Amino acid sequence: MTRLIKYAGTLITFCLMLTLVFAQGKKDMISANNALGDGDYSKAMELIDRAFEDPEMETNPRAHMYRGKIYTSMLIDTADMEKPSNAVEIAKTSLMKAIDTDVKGKYDKAIAEQFKKLAIYSYNDGVNSVRAEDIARAYTSFGNTVEINDILFQRGEALQDTNAMYWEGVTAYYVGKKEEGIDRLNEVLDMGYDLPFVYQKAIEIAKVEES
Repeated sequence: MTRLIKYAGTLITFCLMLTLVFAQGKKDMISANNALGDGDYSKAMELIDRAFEDPEMETNPRAHMYRGKIYTSMLIDTADMEKPSNAVEIAKTSLMKAIDTDVKGKYDKAIAEQFKKLAIYSYNDGVNSVRAEDIARAYTSFGNTVEINDILFQRGEALQDTNAMYWEGVTAYYVGKKEEGIDRLNEVLDMGYDLPFVYQKAIEIAKVEES
């Protein structure tokens, strides 16, 4: 009997601990969004990341949307803050998970808004990386822009960004992904994007191939 009581007590304690963890996840999610509103990006990221220690958050579209929003806002609004190297990937995948879990479409508008901001940030980062001659980073950034824009296009939220597609093709070529680059340039040609400009780049690439 004593052992049974002891087992029941342990089970109750365990259940209470699980309840507290689950409650903490939702609390951290809300607190993270509040911290973002206060402009405390470090605290917002810490809290939203901790919120996902609660397994229930994985099926919560608002939690994923908040995480995407927090990381996107941090990327755009902080010039001097040291940013996590995977911040764009976290923002992008969080917003994608928000779409996947938002079966009722409750957060469609908010998700699209953050995706558009992230696409602009990624494109500008690609341009700045080209200027800095960091072509590998530029390729990644333009690729992110194209991927995000494709998501928005499929949802009727944006037109296809042929400019980003063009630059993804060019940078792909110069980082050694020649076939991918040429395929992308052919794709934008077929879409009628600034034909003389694309032909000029194709000629430059052909000269590189010949040399």
